[in-house]
Amino acid sequence: MDNAILSNENTQELNIKKAGSDKKVVVSGIFWNFVQLVVNQSFNFLLKLVLAKLLFPGEFGIVGMATVFTGFVQVLNDLGVGAALVQKKEETLRSEHYHTAFWTGVGWSLLLFLVMSFAVAPLAAIFYNKPILESVIPVLSIGILISPVNLVHKAQLTKQMAFKKLAYIDNVSNIVVGLIALVMAFKGAGVWALVFNSVGNVFLPCLCFSGQPGGNRPSFVKKSI
Repeated sequence: MDNAILSNENTQELNIKKAGSDKKVVVSGIFWNFVQLVVNQSFNFLLKLVLAKLLFPGEFGIVGMATVFTGFVQVLNDLGVGAALVQKKEETLRSEHYHTAFWTGVGWSLLLFLVMSFAVAPLAAIFYNKPILESVIPVLSIGILISPVNLVHKAQLTKQMAFKKLAYIDNVSNIVVGLIALVMAFKGAGVWALVFNSVGNVFLPCLCFSGQPGGNRPSFVKKSI
């Protein structure tokens, strides 16, 4: 009887400690998400103010025309894979799920990239009567090609509740890429400064995430889909 009482008390104590730990994780996640949002929004606001002073309205218009197409395709690029990985129960989640999600994303994004580069870009250039779109859209679409790397690694870090690391990678990447885009604008790069700012915000986090443990080897498990 005494052993049962002690066991029950120990279980209750562990549950209390777990509840307190979960509460700290939630508070930490809210805090770092808030920091990430404030830093990014503040910096992007200042960046756009300066770029608007340095560049012509027509150059913003070119990127705006291109993002009509790339933005729509970017929505299709996720396929819900990231959310599925985060929501999957920890005890049933294996490395094969991450590898399969990664390589499925790579194959799908490669298809979208080819469609954007060889079909959409020429048609957009003709439709808007802007030949430069035939070059701008494929370069912007590089972000679509790279995004599976970020998608899977973000899901891994979210699953681990590593919100501080996510905020750090996102904020540092945003600031570094933004500063480079400013230099490009000062040097007369024009519309390509805006294009770099868009693609760089996908590419630089990709380099940071690639340094994470658990690289994605070429494996595909049909049951993991």
